[in-house]
Amino acid sequence: MSDRLLTVKEAADRFNCSPLTVYRMINNGKLKAIKLSRQMIRISEEDIHDKLKQKVEKSGEDDKRVIRLGGIWKGIKITDDDIKESRQAMLKKLEEKF
Repeated sequence: MSDRLLTVKEAADRFNCSPLTVYRMINNGKLKAIKLSRQMIRISEEDIHDKLKQKVEKSGEDDKRVIRLGGIWKGIKITDDDIKESRQAMLKKLEEKF
C-alpha cells in the first residue's frame, strides 16, 4: 500500500461524502489527518483504506434490515446470507482497489 497523501476533496470522493463530512470526521477524531498549514490538510490513503474496511466489517455487526433507495428508507427483507455475501464482495472490492 502506498503512503500517498490525499486532499480532503479526494478523501470525500473515496468515502462518497461531502468534504464537510470529512472535516467533521477529522475534528471528531474519527479520521487521522496531517495539517501542513492552516488551509492545507492531507489524509493518508492507508488511513482511508483502514476506515473503509472498518466500516464494512462493522456493518456486519448491525442487525438492521433496511436499505436506502433513492434517498428514501424502505424496509426490505433480506437474509443473513445476503448480508454476508454483500460484506464479502465489498471487502474484495476494497482489496482490489488498494
